[in-house]
Amino acid sequence: MKKSLVKAPLVHVVLDLRFAEVPSLKLRKKDLEQQLHEKMIDIGFPEKIISQSENFDFEFHQDSEKFTHRKYDIERLLFRASGERKIIEISPSSIQLKSTEYSSFENFYDLFKNIVLSVNSIFNLDKSLIKSFELRYIDVIVPTKDYQLHDFVDSSYVKSDSLKDFAQIHGQKASVLQTESGQLVVNFSELAVNNGKVTQILPNDLMEPDEKCTLLIKGQEEWLNALSNTYGILDMRHIHKFHGSPTFSIENIDREAKALYKDISKTFWNTLSDIAMKEWEVVEE
Repeated sequence: MKKSLVKAPLVHVVLDLRFAEVPSLKLRKKDLEQQLHEKMIDIGFPEKIISQSENFDFEFHQDSEKFTHRKYDIERLLFRASGERKIIEISPSSIQLKSTEYSSFENFYDLFKNIVLSVNSIFNLDKSLIKSFELRYIDVIVPTKDYQLHDFVDSSYVKSDSLKDFAQIHGQKASVLQTESGQLVVNFSELAVNNGKVTQILPNDLMEPDEKCTLLIKGQEEWLNALSNTYGILDMRHIHKFHGSPTFSIENIDREAKALYKDISKTFWNTLSDIAMKEWEVVEE
């Protein structure tokens, strides 16, 4: 039996495939880029975006015991879907799909697989080496009615009762777990509700610096009328590193995608309380 929630707290999902640099993707020849754009239009990502972002490198010099830094620009190639809730970023060594619109993992992964195969048909990823594969879920957990956060999640995630006399500004719990598939990093942030409103819904590293590339996130009524003192951001990031850097294989990616999802799904359901599942209307299929 597979469980799902009618009122799911999920707000953001990421799939990220890393591989050895492909020269044809780095050179970005106009004819190949045009073919790629046409493929993305067919898949449902018609808007092509070229984004410039600033990056910094820091280096420590042992002789002088000083840091030096270098600023450089990176040009990013992205394709965004109608409705601005799904976006693809393609680099010489990665393919990343981000979405704030989600029905099931199967549908989400099928879309990603279609993207990867489309890129492969033009840029011959078959000759590359796959390095890692990552699945990431962000859930914003805002208690309903007059419940508090500790009513919705495992008690180990929230503020201890010994600190109940103090107002919560920010709480953080991080766990790094080793699974058969790879490394699962679970971060849970407990944040203060501000005048009944939720003020942050994504971890800092997922906040898009370029306004041209942002995604819309469908809000929830509780975000503007929260009666609880705090709410939570559950960030689950599962990474599989391919041992020995094997040659690109969609079969390998298929297998690891299912394994990564299985671990994350189990973690998510173990985090929620019976109250949360009742309030968000759990269904079994």
